Amino acid sequence: LGPHDASYLLRGQADANWDLKPSLLRYFGPNVDAATVLRVEGMGLADFASQAHLHLDTGIAPPLRPASFHPIWWALMQHHSAPTRLLDWTLSAYVAAYFAVERELDKPGAIFLARHKTILEHMNKLFTHDLIHNRHLDDAESPRALMVWKPERVTARHIAQQGYFTFGINVLTDQNTAILEASAEAKATSPETLYCQKWIIPAGLKLEFLRHLRRMNIAAHSLFPGIDGVGRSLAEAARLAARG
Repeated sequence: LGPHDASYLLRGQADANWDLKPSLLRYFGPNVDAATVLRVEGMGLADFASQAHLHLDTGIAPPLRPASFHPIWWALMQHHSAPTRLLDWTLSAYVAAYFAVERELDKPGAIFLARHKTILEHMNKLFTHDLIHNRHLDDAESPRALMVWKPERVTARHIAQQGYFTFGINVLTDQNTAILEASAEAKATSPETLYCQKWIIPAGLKLEFLRHLRRMNIAAHSLFPGIDGVGRSLAEAARLAARG
């Protein structure tokens, strides 16, 4: 597996105990119903879309009418820390490693790996439509299938992080379960292929990883283009200096 193998998606998480759970679902308990989450999701998208023009450069925000594909808005919302059903992934093992070690220094981090093609093949068995529309994403009865997606128009941050997204057709899709089920099904017919894995990075190695990644120019200033990234990078440098 090379660092930029397009056959695989990788995701770094700072705490190895965290599930593959989108930020939107972290606010709800395990017994929440889809209609409730859809209502909160819809209100959040409407509020964000109605105010985006006040803060974003002209041309960045998608059109309100006709309604843009929801994930286009969700990607922009995710970029600005709003809760969505999206999970961020990358094609780069180095970028994934950065996100696995840059926070929660007293806890082990993890890199998740999933085979792109396996997810799509499994989804096509669960979701028979040729195209995904907003009506499917807004339907509480939609199948709990998982989609891999990359926006047609990307931001500088998206390019720097070599980013992709996964999201459930049904808002309550358990992404971890979906990936494991797809991988198990594929492994039954082709056991020699690597389908999914979780690699643990011990807490005691996180700072060493950060130092090596920084020498490779994998740091906040390169992954978060703009002045905010510069500030984050300076904070990282101070943390490394303070810890020797």
